[in-house]
Amino acid sequence: MNFADLSEVYCLLCLIRSAPYLCKLHISHEKCYHTEDFECMCDDEEYVNNYWIQDSDDCTINLLETVAFSNFIGLRAEMELAKFLLGHSPLLKTMSMHRSTDMKEDVDNAIF
Repeated sequence: MNFADLSEVYCLLCLIRSAPYLCKLHISHEKCYHTEDFECMCDDEEYVNNYWIQDSDDCTINLLETVAFSNFIGLRAEMELAKFLLGHSPLLKTMSMHRSTDMKEDVDNAIF
């Protein structure tokens, strides 16, 4: 998925909230490419860095035990999703984040 496209993030949250039997979740960050018709939102730092997930007390992902992020680059939306899953998954045993080679050094040092 493209974490710079917040509509994709909202869609993922809706899918997660609608899956009461979800036990394992693997999320892979898709690289953001420029095309003539679409200006990559990864370049809009204000857009991406001001994103946050509204906390919802009524949302618990009861059976989720394993979460894996692939190509994690440290975007605010990725970190907010990880925080949301940690806070709303009481049976969560493992969350792994496999960093992307595109991760900036300052983000890499802050997270890992």
